[in-house]
Amino acid sequence: MTINYADIVVSTDTFLDVINRLNDSLDGLRTVVVTTDSNTATGNAAISGTFTTNIATITTSATIAGNTVWHAGNDGTGSGLDADLLDGQHGSYYVTNTATVEAAGALMDSEVDADIKTLVLPASTTISTFGASLIDDAAASNARTTLELVIGTDVQAYDVDTLKADVSDDLTVGFTATSTDEGTKTTGTFTPTPATGNLKHYINGGAHTLAAPTLAGSYTIVIEITNNASAGAITLSGFDVSDGDAFTTTNTDSFQVFITKTNSGVTSTTKAMQ
Repeated sequence: MTINYADIVVSTDTFLDVINRLNDSLDGLRTVVVTTDSNTATGNAAISGTFTTNIATITTSATIAGNTVWHAGNDGTGSGLDADLLDGQHGSYYVTNTATVEAAGALMDSEVDADIKTLVLPASTTISTFGASLIDDAAASNARTTLELVIGTDVQAYDVDTLKADVSDDLTVGFTATSTDEGTKTTGTFTPTPATGNLKHYINGGAHTLAAPTLAGSYTIVIEITNNASAGAITLSGFDVSDGDAFTTTNTDSFQVFITKTNSGVTSTTKAMQ
């Protein structure tokens, strides 16, 4: 059966109007085949397809005003439909464009270190309570508190003028030191060491021996010796060279002993203070 619809106006009727009119006319028919009208002059319209139980099936590509009619059979990936794009670009654009990827806060595969790509984490990892508290710290100051490294409390703040043992420097001011009290010597041998200070003092309360220091390295030690009423003779031992004034046993007399140790040996010089 062929049905011509002369009352369909292409310039004003939509495709939906055409379908609705066909369904209205074919209501109650089991199957109707609509074919193209032989007159294809401007102003005529024809549709080829089938209608089953009032459902229209168009078997040729349908257009409206020259535009493709989209449906479940011809949209989707690669269709060219703008809905298949994001801002006019296919998905591949966003995974290969470095600027776009980095703007999103991500990295291109070429920017990821090879060691990170091959990093294998253990099946399970337990973070200690301390480790968790450190990771949870919001700022560096909080982390220093957790680590007990608070500047000014636990550690000294950086100071460009701090002297370092292995860095040469030019001192522009002097310094003072506290003399170490070595007590009262009444007998035996006293061997001074710079480990407890380079300035020392003690009381001569009996005969004893003052021995040369043995700690490795080069250094100087200054000792002030003061006699009390029980002062005894002082014997110097182990020095390569000893000179200066003689010791006395007179009460309240005092002496300064200058000791120098170098690679060549140990010397002492005694100076009476009265």
